[in-house]
Amino acid sequence: MFSHDEYKVDQIKITAGEKVDSEEDIKTISVYMAPSSEKTVQTVAPIDINTDHAYVTKEKAEQKEAKQIETKLADIWEIGSEKITVHMEGGERIGNE
Repeated sequence: MFSHDEYKVDQIKITAGEKVDSEEDIKTISVYMAPSSEKTVQTVAPIDINTDHAYVTKEKAEQKEAKQIETKLADIWEIGSEKITVHMEGGERIGNE
């Protein structure tokens, strides 16, 4: 579903009014991602080190992944991405909360 298998959806929390008839009734959706326990072994492939681009920290990479997950979930659920917050590794908040 997402670009790599390092994370899986661990928990989803929805904040809404008493009755949910449409997207407008949903206030927030928090998605908690946990490291995937299923590690797959992949064949070693040649790599190309491109020195034309700046180094990307793990935090920045996780933020980018969280944004991709947020966008994908918004499309699947047909809800505005501004209502979705993705928490990576069960704690770090990345999104709109």
